[in-house]
Order: sequence, then structure tokens, then C-alpha cells
Amino acid sequence: MASSTCIPCNEVSALSEEEVQVDFAKLKKEFWELVVIDNVLKLRRNFVCRNWKAAVNFVNSISVIAEAQMHHPDIALTSY
Repeated sequence: MASSTCIPCNEVSALSEEEVQVDFAKLKKEFWELVVIDNVLKLRRNFVCRNWKAAVNFVNSISVIAEAQMHHPDIALTSY
């Protein structure tokens, strides 16, 4: 999946729960989890950074990729 590109949500139908499970099986489960938020099945992962500056730099690096892919994930910084 790391080499995959994102297709904007308005151009493709959502995956079925079965398709989600098949793709989820390809991920390392110790890092990722499937959660239901507002009745929507979502993929979630927590990252831990050594300090605030490292966390902000990490989010900024994600934002460059997300913008290029037209995929804007929900990101929260906590406990700093």
C-alpha cells in the first residue's frame, strides 16, 4: 500500500466491508486498527514522536504527501 496512490473519494465508491477486511489483512496489525467513527469504518494508527517539534515536522511531512494525493486524513496532536 505504501506505493499506492489515492483516488479522490468523489471519483470512486467506498469499499465494501469485505474489501476493507481483505486490504486490512495486508497491513501490520500491530500498527493499524479498524474503528467505526460516526457509523463509518476507518483505518487508524497512532504515532509517537519524541517532542512537539518532531511531531509538527512529522505532520508537515504527511501534509505534503496528503496534498499531492488529494487525500486529507484526520490528524490530532495530543499530550504535548
